[in-house]
Amino acid sequence: MENVAIFIGNTQIRWSTLLVICAVFVWFSVSYSLHVSHGGKRYVMFVSLPYMVFFSLLFGRAIHWYSHSELYKSAEDAFYSLWTGNFSYGSYDMPGIILAALLTAVLCGRLIGSGGTRRLLDAFSPGLALGMGIIYLADRFGTAARSKMVFSLSEQNCIPLFVTEDGNSGSYRLAVYFVLFAGLFVIFLLTSVFYIRRNPDFLTIGSYKGSTFIMFLLLLSALEVVCDSMRYDSSYFRSNGFVSIIQVISALCFLAVVIFYSIRSVKGNGFKFFHPIIWVFFVAGFGGAIYMEYLVQRHTDWYVKCYVIMSICCVAMALCGYILHLTNCVNIKKDIPQEQECMELLAEGVSAAIAEMEKDGTALELTATDGAEGTEPPAVHADSENGIPANESSAQESLESADMSVLPVAEPLSGTNGSAAETSEAAVNGYETESGLSVRYNVLTAEEFLFLWNSVWTSAPSLEQTRLALEHSLFRVSVYDGEEAVAMARVIGDLGMCYYVKDVIVRPEYQGRKIGSLLIDEILKFVQAYGIEGTKIAVELSALPDKVPFYEKFGFKSNEAKRLRIMYKVKGTEE
Repeated sequence: MENVAIFIGNTQIRWSTLLVICAVFVWFSVSYSLHVSHGGKRYVMFVSLPYMVFFSLLFGRAIHWYSHSELYKSAEDAFYSLWTGNFSYGSYDMPGIILAALLTAVLCGRLIGSGGTRRLLDAFSPGLALGMGIIYLADRFGTAARSKMVFSLSEQNCIPLFVTEDGNSGSYRLAVYFVLFAGLFVIFLLTSVFYIRRNPDFLTIGSYKGSTFIMFLLLLSALEVVCDSMRYDSSYFRSNGFVSIIQVISALCFLAVVIFYSIRSVKGNGFKFFHPIIWVFFVAGFGGAIYMEYLVQRHTDWYVKCYVIMSICCVAMALCGYILHLTNCVNIKKDIPQEQECMELLAEGVSAAIAEMEKDGTALELTATDGAEGTEPPAVHADSENGIPANESSAQESLESADMSVLPVAEPLSGTNGSAAETSEAAVNGYETESGLSVRYNVLTAEEFLFLWNSVWTSAPSLEQTRLALEHSLFRVSVYDGEEAVAMARVIGDLGMCYYVKDVIVRPEYQGRKIGSLLIDEILKFVQAYGIEGTKIAVELSALPDKVPFYEKFGFKSNEAKRLRIMYKVKGTEE
């Protein structure tokens, strides 16, 4: 196929060049689709395209020139040919594409709407796998693509897995680049599924961002270690002809992934019995792959056995990395029977309070104040001896005995119809919106909270810390798409003079659908329901400058007071 070309006038375009152009188009299309469908901005991918192509050519040529300088007239000529567009001169090494993806993600990850470097790398990964596979396919019959193993076969030249040995009828070599294409296509499928389904699981330590790229490196390393050893013409270090550059990079990726996830796993779960077991299997696989590489270079008739064992070792190392990743993941679709039971116990008492409030028809005056230091605190007036409005006295006993983490919204909410009993149940449990999303009260779990946190922020609190915070929140409202949490907000405060709005989060791919406004509306309804009649209540929050206009629509006003905060570290108990 290398001799096949298309002529447009006097311009000759080789078949391999067309496949490389196709590979760039495939990478861009896949990455664009994944990035945009998960809330990323379109322009980010268009900006990334020229960077990715330029750096891939530059780094790929640089690595190939370093290892095969004898193929080039000079270093200057090797790189000058890129400037002149003479891409047929010289060749490229695949590690250059990975380096190009990293540098492109670092540069373009700073753009607004990119989601950051790690999220951009996640979107790149499936497209990289498929694009690299197509590039390998472009040189399937090349000298470097042929394996060291020779097979005596009859009339097998039609099988894409083998290529004919020149001048030797009946002698065939394994087409390594076709094996790489098939393997990278499988990696494309696996990483695509991993990227799309990564949301139901979140990492107990750190963010899920970057996990798809890590899985891509893990699978690619397992494939390249074996296939690069099979190649007839691998790229080696100038000072070492034992292991190739790709094998060294793959080994470093294996080590980095396992160490990275091991640290996370120990931090998130503590040191468990399974950690040494996984590490032993990984070390055994790592050592076995190195030993097989040694044997295959010393005993040319052991090719098949050595490569089979080396493949098993690489698969074992990849599985160790993936298992360590799973030990950092918590399923957020767990039922919380304790909270559900509390909700049911409260429903009866709160329903009575709601009915009395509806019958009374009174309304509270609510103003969103700045709550700045030095301002006069709002006045508090009570209509009863205990400082609780008369129309809520019937629910006082239920509220005092209940866990504050399951306080319901005590007023009918928009979107509910039907009888008083149905209205009461909706006020306690939530309701369905017209867009098909569901609003729920006080059911948000710590796992879901951290999952939503990691979708927009970094440096998440610990799981135990989050559980404690949610238990002592006055109210938490969350929005679900099916059974998957897509937005949240919570309120802390004293139920009398001051409420503080915390952690208003809408996942990027769901932003722009007025979910944030819905969350604030629900919080203000909660304050309205539990505020003391006739009083003014301070409802406060902190917001970045670009978010201030959004909150001003609800009556919030900013001020010049500085917000002071200290992240106090709790010391451990000394034994």
